[in-house]
Amino acid sequence: MRNLRLAGCIALMMPSAALAAGGGSSGYISDAPIPWHMHETADGQNAIELIDHAKQRIGLETATVLGPQGSPGTAVDLSIPYQSLIYWADGTTWVYAVNGDGYYVRMPVEVDFIEDDYVALTSGPGIGTTIVTFGAAELFGAETGTGH
Repeated sequence: MRNLRLAGCIALMMPSAALAAGGGSSGYISDAPIPWHMHETADGQNAIELIDHAKQRIGLETATVLGPQGSPGTAVDLSIPYQSLIYWADGTTWVYAVNGDGYYVRMPVEVDFIEDDYVALTSGPGIGTTIVTFGAAELFGAETGTGH
């Protein structure tokens, strides 16, 4: 039974290793299981690029920042799906937005309240901005190096 478990673990690790070794073309700097490339934007933000295969591998999904949702009469200007939130160690909250070049950029958000599966924001990316809903944790790992 122990050998069977070990074989299963090795089999699960092999696709990641193969993807890391051969997934990126020249210019892709990551040796992480999901090939990515990061550069700094003109305003000093980290911008992450994923190759199409990496987007498929992590099942990356996006949504659009919406206007007010939930309880009427609040000062909430924006709403996003709850699964979009990333919590930093200091308690600040972030989302990954898709910039005009197709890169993923971490942006701060101010949470007012959470209702059902939506988060009401007092500040964040504008209405209509495309944000990552599924795969944000993988982008965070790529950006901060915690995915290794």
